[in-house]
Amino acid sequence: MHGSRTSSPRQLLFPDKVSTSKTFCIAAMVLLCAACAGTAHRTEGPGSTAAAGTLRVKSVEARLSDKAKEQLADNIKFDLNTLTSTVERTLSASNLKDAGVTATLEVEVTNVYIRGSFTATMFGFFAGADNIAGNVRVLDPEGRVLRSFDVDASYALGGFAGGQDSVRLNYLYEKFAELTRDQLRAEK
Repeated sequence: MHGSRTSSPRQLLFPDKVSTSKTFCIAAMVLLCAACAGTAHRTEGPGSTAAAGTLRVKSVEARLSDKAKEQLADNIKFDLNTLTSTVERTLSASNLKDAGVTATLEVEVTNVYIRGSFTATMFGFFAGADNIAGNVRVLDPEGRVLRSFDVDASYALGGFAGGQDSVRLNYLYEKFAELTRDQLRAEK
C-alpha cells in the first residue's frame, strides 16, 4: 500500500488546476470558432469557360428559390432586400461594383433558417444554427455564366448576443456578402 497511488477519473483528465483552465479555454475557443462560420465554393463544372481573375459587376439581383419561399413562413425575420443591399454595399466598398461593366451578380437564396429569440438565447448552438445559403452566379449580358459558386453563412451562438435577432441577422447578411466578395476577387 505504501507507494501505490490511485487516481480518480477527474485527476486523470485534469491533473492540475492549470490544466483544467487550459482545457476549458481550448474548448471555449473551439466552440466560438464553430458557432459562427461560412463557406463558399466554386460550382463550375469541368470544361466550363469561367472567367479568371477579379470580376466586377454592374448590379445585384436577388431572388428566393421555391424551397426558400416555403421556409419564409417560419422565418419571417429574414429580409431579402436587406441581404441584397448588404451585398451591394460590400461590393461597392471593395470596388467590385462598377456601372461601367456589363456583368450582373445573380443571387438565388436556397435555404433560410432563423431561430426564435427564446430558442437562440436558451439553447444556443444546441438549437441548430441560423443559416442563409444560396447559389451565386456572375452573368454576362447574354446570360453566360462567368463564375458560379455556393455561399453558406451560419450563426449558432446563444445567450444574450444570440438572443438578439438583429445581431444574428446582420452577421448572416454580412458574412454572406463577404464570402461573395471574396469569390469575385478569387483567381480561377
